[in-house]
Amino acid sequence: MVDRGRTQPSKRRTTTQPNKRRNTAIETEKSGPSSSSSCASKFLANITDDILLEILVRLPNCRLAIQCGLVCKRWHSLIYNSEYIQKFIQVRQNNLDYNSLLMPYTILFQRASYVSKESCYFDSQHRQLVSNESSSLHETQSSGYIDFLDGLFVKASSNELLLVSDQRMSNLYVCNPILRQRFRLSDPPPGAFGVNGYGLACQAKSCNAHLRGTNINVQYRYKVVLICGLNVTARIFCSETGNWRTLNIPSPWKFTIDFGCHPIASNSGVLYWLDGQRKFDGVVAFDPFKDTEDATEVCRFIKLPLGKRDSHYVDRLCFGSCLGRLRLSHLCKRNVFFDVKVWELGYDDDDGFPFWILVRKFSLKRENTNMMTVLAFHPNNEDVIFVLCDHQFCRYEIGKRKFEELGKWPNGMITDRYSSLVVSTYSLVHPSWAPTSIRALQSS
Repeated sequence: MVDRGRTQPSKRRTTTQPNKRRNTAIETEKSGPSSSSSCASKFLANITDDILLEILVRLPNCRLAIQCGLVCKRWHSLIYNSEYIQKFIQVRQNNLDYNSLLMPYTILFQRASYVSKESCYFDSQHRQLVSNESSSLHETQSSGYIDFLDGLFVKASSNELLLVSDQRMSNLYVCNPILRQRFRLSDPPPGAFGVNGYGLACQAKSCNAHLRGTNINVQYRYKVVLICGLNVTARIFCSETGNWRTLNIPSPWKFTIDFGCHPIASNSGVLYWLDGQRKFDGVVAFDPFKDTEDATEVCRFIKLPLGKRDSHYVDRLCFGSCLGRLRLSHLCKRNVFFDVKVWELGYDDDDGFPFWILVRKFSLKRENTNMMTVLAFHPNNEDVIFVLCDHQFCRYEIGKRKFEELGKWPNGMITDRYSSLVVSTYSLVHPSWAPTSIRALQSS
């Protein structure tokens, strides 16, 4: 005999239990992320400074550490404390590969006219090319680092500093995108029209603190140089005085009318640019920190190491820095191969006479690739170059003969096979610590 009075509640339990579990699951899904965030916030609020210090000291690089220092006053006081800086540097120096492989950097690419610009950048932390077309990447936290430059035209780079201008080219700024700092320069002297090239040179002025061989409290100075007119004059801005001066450069050479895809490079406080118009014959080395009116002391000409059979045309050359040394590459297509030579600029220890050393000679081959251009050198790894293969942006490891696709080149940057010739490249190398702070100059 069935006892109905006892079975009925049993049915209610079996019918309502699944709904209860389902509702609980739905509530867990809805509250999961906020609950996790709440737990993380409580954890970080309750842990001691010693434990938090051990967590923060393991951040992968200085750039992220600086960004974390903006979270709250507590994090800022810990990160900018000498104990943290010492531990932060020690962790990285114990890793022998850090300086050459893990130090963060950014390579900016820009194709600009007087009214518009197309740009993209490669961020070493994401290992992908970021552009307006890759919207998903712009949603990441680090995209704001470069978005600071929206509406500004990049003119030159040095270390982690940039020289930028507004769209009208009437105002110049030196900025540090990591710290989101920008300082407007005073107007250059009258007659600074028809600027062909822009240079930015940064040099350590003094250091009053060292930790494990690393400078952590460095005072920097910088010079901004404008190359003007066919009869070449240089307008030089000094960060220490806030003033401009003019230097006339008598030259028998055909100075570059439009620096185009070869912006002025900065290396150890000296500016370098390729000399010529359609064809290049040499490199001009310009030291803006020499306070003299004698142009021969400031400026010198260095012949290119190219042979008679090598093309001196713009599209064959790449020019930039790697590991603090100036490099020049030459690319030439031969049947299905692309032959590449890479030289490095050195100076004689006795008389300071410059000379070129051939450091790499190799051939590139990639299936279904008709056009190839060396766009940039890896700033911290001498075995890596960045190459444009048709519309693919690639990283090439010379020793392993290995291509790595990092993203598709934006359509706005390349409209025909020669468009890469007007794409300018700028490298930002972030320090192990103490990014350069841009401060307004004192009137004194």
